[in-house]
Amino acid sequence: PIESKLPRPDVLLSSWGLELRREVAAKGRGVFAASAAKGSHIKPGEAVLVSKPYVYCVSSTEAQSRCHHCLTAAADPASLSRCSKCKFCLYCSVDCQRNAWNMWHQQECAALQSVAPARPTETVLLMARLFWRRAKESVAKPRLDIGKQKVIESTYSDVEFLVSNRNKFKSEKVEQFGQMALLVARLVGPSSLPASASELVELFFKFSCNNYNISDAEFRPIGVGLYPTAALINHSCHPNCIALFRGTESVIRAIEPIEEGQEITTTYVEYTLPKRLRQAELLDNFFFNCDCIRCIDIREAVTDDLELVKNEELLKTLKSMHESAKTKAQVSIDDLERAAKSAESSLDILHSYTYYEIMMELQQRYIDSQRWEGASKSAVAVLRFLENVCQQLWPILGLQYFMVGKLYWFREQTDLAINSLNLAFQILS
Repeated sequence: PIESKLPRPDVLLSSWGLELRREVAAKGRGVFAASAAKGSHIKPGEAVLVSKPYVYCVSSTEAQSRCHHCLTAAADPASLSRCSKCKFCLYCSVDCQRNAWNMWHQQECAALQSVAPARPTETVLLMARLFWRRAKESVAKPRLDIGKQKVIESTYSDVEFLVSNRNKFKSEKVEQFGQMALLVARLVGPSSLPASASELVELFFKFSCNNYNISDAEFRPIGVGLYPTAALINHSCHPNCIALFRGTESVIRAIEPIEEGQEITTTYVEYTLPKRLRQAELLDNFFFNCDCIRCIDIREAVTDDLELVKNEELLKTLKSMHESAKTKAQVSIDDLERAAKSAESSLDILHSYTYYEIMMELQQRYIDSQRWEGASKSAVAVLRFLENVCQQLWPILGLQYFMVGKLYWFREQTDLAINSLNLAFQILS
């Protein structure tokens, strides 16, 4: 390998056969498959980019059942070792506890004790960890070599390279970040903070636009992390890659063939959302209107049919479902079953996002109550929707085949189970 004089992001990407273009129409900059290897392409399933987070933390909902360093779930949460000083962080092994101590917990532990019994939010803890990690970075610039593919480890300079969209945030969000900055300052102390308050708030803007939700193998959120190089990849509602996670490592993996010179894309929003909801979320959180092939295609596969619902009871059930995430009050299975029947009689259920929402909820409720026949029928209904709207190798489609296969197996429908599990394997492998 030879040392490069190129800007650091370019070198990091070039080691994976990628290139950063800085003038992409309507997007600013973007990551592309390098055009050096003529005739070559990236195959579905191949890792396009693997990187470690600059900072990360376990989600608050998983904080009592996962190691706070490697994010591994404990079979028995009681087996996790709690830090004897801060009484907050949990670890699955001595190695994880030692590595966390060396990374940032040495400073973090004292800070957590100073604010106990209060606990910082995920965003505040992430920001504090950023400054603790930055303080440990060597003054010497790391050597960057071209031509050696390896897991990318970021430095603070990679964080500085990210865009913040500062001028696009609403005033109330700016005020909220200012309040959070005060909490970070209390945790970290003045010696580790940026020279100005505006620089600290600027980092909150960057976090908001560039963080990744870390998920487990079944796409359940388990943490949040900042992956500066992966964050350079632009969005598409019909992406050619997907962000997966191997512990705390981010793996950008191809789900379609990618030709030389083609842009690398992932999705920033839930794939199954109808266009109206995707566009609203992208505009609210990332400040752009998407004009990808899926958004301009008049044959959008997901039907945004809420406005077509005329049944008052169905509308009431849908409203209760949407509010349950905040209120924690579950909609009854009877109400969900009546809503499903109403939807089946009035909506295009193979493409209806409304029907998909109902059946996803029913599937989980039947499973929780061990009503396997109902769970199986609901899971098949969800699968039919996903078959009609998802790309061929979309992992959630594979996971749903796996779910249907397991439920068939519980009901001793062996042939159907094996067929569904084989289809799951074809996608997930």
